[in-house]
Amino acid sequence: METYFDSRLDLLQRQIQKHSDRLKTKAEEALKSRAHPGDALAENLDREIRNFKLKVLSESLAYV
Repeated sequence: METYFDSRLDLLQRQIQKHSDRLKTKAEEALKSRAHPGDALAENLDREIRNFKLKVLSESLAYV
């Protein structure tokens, strides 16, 4: 009897671990897909700041 319950517990633990691994994989993929737009947003912000600084500098040199 004890071996039956041990095998059932082992099977249950393996199923839970397999499900947990699948959830972790999906979570990692979701985080990776969200990370890319954030990186693009940061790059766009940096580019806009540089363009603004260049515009301000060129306008201030125009008045000199």
